[in-house]
Amino acid sequence: MDYIKLALALIASILIAWVWRSYDYITIPSGNMQMSPSFNEKESYLGESLQDSESLEYEDVVYYSFPINTKKVKGIFFARIIGLPGDRIRLEKGNVYRNDELLDETYLSSDQRSEGDFPEILVPNHHVYLLVDKRKFTRTLHERDSRHWGPLLITSLRGVISN
Repeated sequence: MDYIKLALALIASILIAWVWRSYDYITIPSGNMQMSPSFNEKESYLGESLQDSESLEYEDVVYYSFPINTKKVKGIFFARIIGLPGDRIRLEKGNVYRNDELLDETYLSSDQRSEGDFPEILVPNHHVYLLVDKRKFTRTLHERDSRHWGPLLITSLRGVISN
């Protein structure tokens, strides 16, 4: 009988550890408006830890650590997957093209689109091209994305946020 209780406790512990490792409870920090209005500051969301890159899809909103090694910037960043390995991405007059096809970004309002052009870039293997939803140029680090630092290594991603 004691073996059964021990086995049940062990199974329960393994399940709890798996759930703990697989999901994150994320609160968008105050002043972080990079994914507004899809995700709002001070609200909490469930994030699923990234287990493998095969599960990534276009338009997934991911969370990640700052891609440049610095002690000045801390916290979690958020952006939307626009390009996967092998894709060609370019921006023209606020419009995004993937492999020469204009993206229908219904999650953006016209006042969120960037005004500048960015030349075509090929997303390398093991990288993603990320864009925030609030795309007008700003010097706020939380609103920068692959337009500023290029495609991001998939291993830098921590997970995908559910809305």
